[in-house]
Amino acid sequence: MRKNNRIFKGVSETSRLSYRELLASGQKIRETEYVYSLLKELNRPMNSREISLRSGIERSSITRILYDLIDSDLIKVCNVGKCHITNRTVKFYVCND
Repeated sequence: MRKNNRIFKGVSETSRLSYRELLASGQKIRETEYVYSLLKELNRPMNSREISLRSGIERSSITRILYDLIDSDLIKVCNVGKCHITNRTVKFYVCND
């Protein structure tokens, strides 16, 4: 199976276009603010799957939002433990307040 740079370039460009549209629509900011307010309001450690189920936002988007919030120093990883939904080892997040 040979990788074709042209195909990957198309996917990459599509991803960049999609991200630009997400930024322009303001959806990324709204979702980020919503996830932060959810963590702040519930005031308990939550993993990405719990946040996704509560918010209705796709888990892949939640992951990006969580990393953005960590980079902004608004939230932190408080511990690593077993998810009560999947029984896998996951990170739990809380606000830095």
